[in-house]
Amino acid sequence: MQSKYTQKKVEIMGQQANKAVKYISFGVVCTLFILLVVLVFQFARINNLRNQERDLLANLRNLESQIVYYTNQNSYLESNNFISDHAREMLGYGRSGETFFRGI
Repeated sequence: MQSKYTQKKVEIMGQQANKAVKYISFGVVCTLFILLVVLVFQFARINNLRNQERDLLANLRNLESQIVYYTNQNSYLESNNFISDHAREMLGYGRSGETFFRGI
């Protein structure tokens, strides 16, 4: 048989254990909530970064096509074909044997 003192001591220890379980449970729940909030914000950030990546890739493709266009344009302007075409259109020159027609 246990004495009243021992029973009281066991009862107090049980209450302390219950408080400890409550505090630990509360701490775990708070930690999980904080992790959930951080996770939500990280997913939002990832989505934002993916949108930025998509926009940057579209911009890159546009710039690459402009580079090709201007490279081709530059090659044409440096060629003899441009000089010949320009002389025909602006100056009215032609090659020997060609008939030149001018609009009124």
